Amino acid sequence: MSSTTYSTLPVRRRRREAGDPTAPAILEFQWPSTAVVNAPIPLVARSIVWIISSMVVALITLAALIPVDQVVTTRGLVVSQSPNIIVQPLET
Repeated sequence: MSSTTYSTLPVRRRRREAGDPTAPAILEFQWPSTAVVNAPIPLVARSIVWIISSMVVALITLAALIPVDQVVTTRGLVVSQSPNIIVQPLET
């Protein structure tokens, strides 16, 4: 019998680079916009999405946690102090 030792430490492996879907041989038979569609999303665009979505989550969390001092409801009618103004169209 052969003795085999297994390590319990995690092994860091490099990501295997997938074949480029926009290789020139493939793009020769595709539409010109295929290269644009298959291009990776820029880091700036991804970071802006994360920033905006985290701000929305933070604002919703704050709205849920901050107490409202007093809520007032009543029945009534809004009355204008000036008389009604009749507006007519310019062309009839």
